[in-house]
Amino acid sequence: MRLTKVKLRRTGADIAVEYLEDAILTLKPLPGSKISEAEIAAKWGLSRQPVHEAFVRLDSAGMLNIQPQKATTVRKFSLVAIATLRFIWRAIEVEVLHDAINH
Repeated sequence: MRLTKVKLRRTGADIAVEYLEDAILTLKPLPGSKISEAEIAAKWGLSRQPVHEAFVRLDSAGMLNIQPQKATTVRKFSLVAIATLRFIWRAIEVEVLHDAINH
């Protein structure tokens, strides 16, 4: 059976999530910074609805902190989450090395 690529339709919210995720991961804006749906929409030429949906998705993913009627901020780094991920990463590396040595 041969698999072919399927072209998926991307929504404005999908595009906004991609832009925002990339910006957050490259520290533009910095953790703790306030960001505005209206400013993001104007900057990228999108309407506010897809940007709002992107904010909600990124809040659910733990990248933004939405405080209704106050502000939306980029989440700060969690030292506990970083330590947990380092532990998991190290465990995976040890298993990969173990398998490589024994095969």
